[in-house]
Amino acid sequence: VKKVIDGLDFIDDDFFIDTPNGKKLLSLSNEEKKLLQKLVSMPGATVPATPMVAKRLRGKINGILPNTDIITVRGTGYKIITRPQ
Repeated sequence: VKKVIDGLDFIDDDFFIDTPNGKKLLSLSNEEKKLLQKLVSMPGATVPATPMVAKRLRGKINGILPNTDIITVRGTGYKIITRPQ
């Protein structure tokens, strides 16, 4: 088990959300999973991605981790940020 972000774990090539009832698989497309892997493996780094994939991933992450966001770095790509609670 690798804790990648508070509330999000990476186990056996999949991402899981911490819930009161245990861990729940985060449903991601292959492209979304690859982007999230890049974002969490290089915290603070800007990662290139297609806008559509980043937008879909942002929607899923924002819905479950309210303090975490994927932001656009204009002309460069995207990066993941976590705000203090």
